[in-house]
Amino acid sequence: DDLRTMGVMMGQHQFDECIRKVLTSNGGKIDVPTNRELLRRNMLAMGIEPTAEMVKKWGKVKRKDNWYSIAEAHHDFPFHQAKWFAEHGVDVNIPAFGRWVSSQDHCIWHTCAEEKFNTFWDEWISDEIDFRARNGRDYSIAEILDMLAEARNRFPVTGVGG
Repeated sequence: DDLRTMGVMMGQHQFDECIRKVLTSNGGKIDVPTNRELLRRNMLAMGIEPTAEMVKKWGKVKRKDNWYSIAEAHHDFPFHQAKWFAEHGVDVNIPAFGRWVSSQDHCIWHTCAEEKFNTFWDEWISDEIDFRARNGRDYSIAEILDMLAEARNRFPVTGVGG
């Protein structure tokens, strides 16, 4: 069966492979990513592309293979916090943790107004200090993945063209 993950068709095997890589790579230790473009390359290498419906909504492309001019690979775990995520066992460049978005959505979430998306994550990450004091531990992978779901709900792909 295929999963529809935030507008991207991903086979169950593809999704499972992404998660397996996260949990087993390098003995559970994640190197801090240094290349923001790696998410896009990883998504393409796994055959994860925007759906035809998304590309049609986002804008006109002259050739079928030119959709990449209007779609951006978005880190749903913000790249500027890659070190924090790596320390918690999450590689921000794993395709299951990204999604294709229009340049308009990307702008709305980040640069066109406030840094709402980054602020959402930055505040939650800074709250870990209080969480640790109350619970005697850091956030778990499950709690991080729950916040990923929350972030995707708060910042949906609208399908608005760029």
